[in-house]
Amino acid sequence: MTKLYIFILSVFLLSGHLRFYQVLCIPDKSLVWTSGLPDLYYSSDARNWTNALISAQEFSQTLKKLSAGTGAHSLYGIAADTSRQHFILVDKGSRVIDVLDINAKKIIYFHLGTSPDIGQVAVDWRGRNVYWTDTGYGWIAMKKLPVSLNTHDSTDHRFKVILNKYLQQPSGIAVHPHEFYLFWADKGGSPQIERSNMVGKERRVIIWQGLITPTTLCIDITSERLYWSDPGRGTIEYSNFNGDDRTILRSDPGVHYYGIAIFQESLIYTIPSRKHVGYVSLRESIEGEHIQAILEFQNITLYHVLAYDTDLQPREDYEGCDTDHPEVACDQLCYHAPQDQGRSCLCYDGYDLVLNQKCRADGDILQRHILFTNRNQICAIPISLLGLRQNVERNVSCNIVTSDRYITRFSSDMTNKVVYFTDGTSIYKQKAFDTDKTILYNATSDVTDMDFDWKTNILYWIQRDDRHIYYMNIDTQVVKNTDFDVGNDATTIAVDPYKRQLFWIDKSTESTYQLYKWTISTEKSEEIPVTLLANPTDLEYDRIRQRLLWNDNRGYIGMINTDSTGETKYDINKVTGRDRYAVAMYKNYILASSAESGHFDVIYELGQDQFNITLDNTFNREILDLHVYETALQPMDLEPCERDNNGGCEHICIPDPDVLKCECLLGYKLAKDGKSCITEVLTTNYFIVLDSKHDKIYQIDRTAQTVYTVEIDTSNIPSTITLDSSRNTVVWVDGNNGILKKKKLGMAGEIAVKTGIDHTSAVAIDMSTGNIYVSTDNGIEVINDNKDSTVVIDKTDIEGTVGKLTLHPQAGQMAWYEYGNAGRIMLANMDGSKVEIVLDGQHVGQPDDLTFDLEDADWLFWCDSERDIISKIDLKSYTSTNVYQGRGLKPIAIDIKGSFVYLAPRNERKIVRLNKSTGQNQRVVLESPLFGTFSNFFLYQDNIKAHRLCGDCNGGCSNICLPSGERIKHCRCSNGFDLEADKVTCEHATVCKEDTYNTVEGLNTLEGCCPNSMLHDNVCKPTCLDNYEVSNRYIKCISGVWNHTLNNICRRKNDNTGGSVPVVYIAAAVAGVLILIIVVVVVVCIYRKKMSGGKSDRRRLQESPYTDSEITNSPYASPVGAPSPDPPPRREEVEEVYDDLNEMQMEDVSKLRVALPNGNTWSLDKKEKENGSASDHKERYSRFPGKNGGYITTPDVAVGDDGYLAACSISGGSFHGAPSGESFHGGPSGESFRGGPSGGSFHVNHSDRLFQDGHSGGSLHGISTPPNLPDRPFHGGQSNRSFEASDVEVGDDGYLAASSISGGSFHGGSSGESFHVGPSGESFRGGPSGGSFHVNHSDRSFQDAHSGGSLHGISIQPNPSDRSFQGGHSNGLFEKVDIRNGVRNLHDMDFPLSVRYTRQDTHVDRKPPKTNESGVFDDNRSGGYRSGSGHKGDGRRRTDWTA
Repeated sequence: MTKLYIFILSVFLLSGHLRFYQVLCIPDKSLVWTSGLPDLYYSSDARNWTNALISAQEFSQTLKKLSAGTGAHSLYGIAADTSRQHFILVDKGSRVIDVLDINAKKIIYFHLGTSPDIGQVAVDWRGRNVYWTDTGYGWIAMKKLPVSLNTHDSTDHRFKVILNKYLQQPSGIAVHPHEFYLFWADKGGSPQIERSNMVGKERRVIIWQGLITPTTLCIDITSERLYWSDPGRGTIEYSNFNGDDRTILRSDPGVHYYGIAIFQESLIYTIPSRKHVGYVSLRESIEGEHIQAILEFQNITLYHVLAYDTDLQPREDYEGCDTDHPEVACDQLCYHAPQDQGRSCLCYDGYDLVLNQKCRADGDILQRHILFTNRNQICAIPISLLGLRQNVERNVSCNIVTSDRYITRFSSDMTNKVVYFTDGTSIYKQKAFDTDKTILYNATSDVTDMDFDWKTNILYWIQRDDRHIYYMNIDTQVVKNTDFDVGNDATTIAVDPYKRQLFWIDKSTESTYQLYKWTISTEKSEEIPVTLLANPTDLEYDRIRQRLLWNDNRGYIGMINTDSTGETKYDINKVTGRDRYAVAMYKNYILASSAESGHFDVIYELGQDQFNITLDNTFNREILDLHVYETALQPMDLEPCERDNNGGCEHICIPDPDVLKCECLLGYKLAKDGKSCITEVLTTNYFIVLDSKHDKIYQIDRTAQTVYTVEIDTSNIPSTITLDSSRNTVVWVDGNNGILKKKKLGMAGEIAVKTGIDHTSAVAIDMSTGNIYVSTDNGIEVINDNKDSTVVIDKTDIEGTVGKLTLHPQAGQMAWYEYGNAGRIMLANMDGSKVEIVLDGQHVGQPDDLTFDLEDADWLFWCDSERDIISKIDLKSYTSTNVYQGRGLKPIAIDIKGSFVYLAPRNERKIVRLNKSTGQNQRVVLESPLFGTFSNFFLYQDNIKAHRLCGDCNGGCSNICLPSGERIKHCRCSNGFDLEADKVTCEHATVCKEDTYNTVEGLNTLEGCCPNSMLHDNVCKPTCLDNYEVSNRYIKCISGVWNHTLNNICRRKNDNTGGSVPVVYIAAAVAGVLILIIVVVVVVCIYRKKMSGGKSDRRRLQESPYTDSEITNSPYASPVGAPSPDPPPRREEVEEVYDDLNEMQMEDVSKLRVALPNGNTWSLDKKEKENGSASDHKERYSRFPGKNGGYITTPDVAVGDDGYLAACSISGGSFHGAPSGESFHGGPSGESFRGGPSGGSFHVNHSDRLFQDGHSGGSLHGISTPPNLPDRPFHGGQSNRSFEASDVEVGDDGYLAASSISGGSFHGGSSGESFHVGPSGESFRGGPSGGSFHVNHSDRSFQDAHSGGSLHGISIQPNPSDRSFQGGHSNGLFEKVDIRNGVRNLHDMDFPLSVRYTRQDTHVDRKPPKTNESGVFDDNRSGGYRSGSGHKGDGRRRTDWTA
């Protein structure tokens, strides 16, 4: 067993900066922690704790304290070389890295001068190198461990920066010497984790999504995993070395995990903010869980943790870097690599490698230094010493440039090590450290400033009282000046070599200064508006951040971005009243000088810290100018990701290594250009979630779980959201700006609804009207689309603060909870009447969320994460029953859909589903490590019924319609206005009253709108009388005025003149042919109708006029080709409208059955329903979905003859579809026939029934209703829409038959052939590709499928006579039987299946097909139905189901 012996004595300093300690024993396989103080803590009993042999309390008693003495200040980072028994300690307080040598019983200063935010430290135990990340300096560096601490020079500032590009705030670091990998984390503006070889080459970004502040890394060399902590996300995560297989080990958003280490098959972690230390076993228990424990300290805070274990640092018997032989040993740095006999040499900054092992310097070293004037000299100090707080030797060198006169300004060519300087009258050129100088120019007046463009090798300068800028090409030494006037007195200048821009400050008057920019390529100058130019003395350009900085005699450093944004300043803490001179910047540091001798100010931007550097008496003159010297600051070519503003990438630019590739943030995907990032919009079947950790709103496909970002302004910090499913509109409270906002999904921009909103405000939306309910200082207010608002619940009626709001639009009710001294849940009508306390006192506590069950108005659900419950309240008796309790989910948000309650656990990134009645059948339906924390979410609801009054034309109200229970509504005006005598119109309301168009010539009606309403949705479709035609398809009422002149809306058909006679004749001929076709169709349809017995009278579903791109004045108006919003449909005054097909709403669900070929049936009984076995697959069918999701309005289009699928056969006749993607219309009695996209499928209507095709593939073609259910609209579905049926039968060929009520089913023949009709008028499906179609029987429509589809018909049994059934798409769903590519989805049908294939008299018995967790059959199994064309003859495949 290896032991460490540390001596603690009185601390003192020697010339070598050695500190001695008294001996203590730290055994091998111990844990060691830093404390942020000069103390370390360790324990040798960690194995007993992680193996659960001792308790956390017992373990805490094993900790021992080790003091590093007064020479240390605050220890954070820690690493060890176990073979040499060296500890490497990061002392943030002293800005140094120490090495503790146990054998020598000494501790030394290893590296002087880190930033205040030095990150993690790691050791390459094979090459004996120390690596560290420095957040403040923005680099990753390495340095060789000393062979002997006795001979180590602590003032040796040499080290190697191996990574300096594409770094913002490097934080964590880990080394794997055997795999030759170096890993690091960057927690800057684009947080990511990268990997390279041991010296920063072969870089690769491995993690770039779902990070906030990755801080600490560690490696498990056994499992080859990379672990990291992310305090911002509250996670500890891991992946493999390529960034794949990412997994969250611990997740507690709000918990700032910090230090991590792998020890004895456990991960040890610290939480300094809570004084916690814990572990998680990396071995799963028998129950599949990870054993873990946590320990809380009272008086100590622990930060980084080190696993001191020799087994974690395996070494070869002979390591290539171990040799000391001078012939082969590396001069300075040695590292292991797969090439070069397993090792390579490297040199410190400023040295060159020669003969592959020796390091040589070309003269004196000048790299990463601060250059400054000192009378007639230019001196240098290492920039790494900026952070030193104690008085130590600063390695100042003053032989960079020496002149016989005072140097006032200078600039550098760092690549060639040349300095240009002026003494005020002449300009000189001199090689650094050389004594010879060359005069380049003698000025006619004082040279006040200069700057060097290293790209073009041009030196620019300005002269006092001169109205020009001078410049010289160094190669030709020809001097020129600008041919434009730069102002009265240009005082200081800066250049951007890449954009070829000059910036200067002009003193326009005695006390007024102006900032200008000149673009050299265009020779265009412009002023940059700035307000902080009081008395500027120096101007500098920051290339990295693309900003300008100036030193100002008023005692501050001013700055502004070059695009004229972000003007700000830093006040100098120590203002002496003396003149200020120069300014310079480096990474996160700003340096400034003044007339105070030997002194300059330092501003550390990252920590908003300031301090001063005062040189000793040798430097007793003011510093007139200063600059940072580093060759990397003057690259000849920009790196790929530095070009074109982030390499042209919209989101993330990843160098790889000399080229770049673009990546996108979560919720986006790369566009075709490979640089832009685009998102998409879902219109159905999605979650909308608020990720409060990342301040993002996401739309997530419930089936595919694809994530799409809802694009909102980056200044938003949403505190809560709500969703209007009928309009696909999301509403949120922007807590950062105090604004209530909304956005139509898929539309650009966002709408500010109301300002002055607190981040704690609750919000809900009425899906009948679009009115927003929000809690404010006034109580609960309602705001409509016109931003009219009215208070419905006064603040005096609220006790405490409103938590969450929820609405039931159909029932006209709202509920909310209040918290304060005591919580209570309240219920009221949506107009604020009938306020009642539903639950209060100890039964409530402090709920987190509540929601109505929109399918059952008698139930209100609420959750409390602290009590870990979900409860439902019976609104008839006001009794509350727990549905879920105490299983550790801690629900913070809930929503209801179908048979399930969905919940978001507190501080987690997932959504869980439970049966809403029993709380059982728990299932995670959404989860990803890329998310932050879900604080709020909603499901798209496809079963929403609008309020019967307010949902129809805004209840006739001009402004705000408020439901008051289910059957009453009240009109309201905005605060301060009253209703007129008609009780619907507000005084001063700007409306287009109906009588304004009653007398317009030729105008019949304005359909589909509420002309007396002020709503933005008020879009109307004009219809004209006979002999008139419409000139504008849509008009809109805007502020009481129609956007088109009504007198011109209808024009006589003979008003169109000027057409030639041949055209008229041709038009007449075409019209005659069309009339003939229509007559034939009418006759056929009438005959067919009589044959089917269909005599019901149906009204056509009102077309929505809301799609026309002419309507541009609505905030929700659609651009050409974009989806149009879905305005709330008009509702008839009937008790029930079956506008959705929901098996859970059927009167007798036990009668739902599937008829099997052998006569067996399977039924769903009520008990299974109550247990949640019934499927929740339900969809809402939007009105008239078209190719782009809009609305179909074209009245007629010619019929194609390409022989696609027959649309309908009413009495043997067929219509045919147009070519792929084209639509056509036609049919008897004015009914429309609609072609579908992609495949030419289409639909017909019969007896005024509208039938709608489907999307993409277009399999749905029509459906009718039984005669006792008049005026019901039925719609086709899109891809994978659902069927619901009480009887589904299977034909002999293995396909579903159309229907067989009193006879067998028949099937069509080959491609394109017609169908057969069986006895008693039953309908049977047609043949394969191109030949399938449908007929109806006794007013029951049966539906064909698309080419290759397997669904061909469905019947309606008499007992659910009021049930409507809808067609589906190719590969569409039945509610109980899925025929996507064969039978695959039985949802919750829990019965055994046996499958038998029959082919050419060969029978093969097969086991029942396997299903996944969703009940979907494994695609690789050949059981079930085949999709595609049918088969002729006896060789058809046959599938039998046996229950």
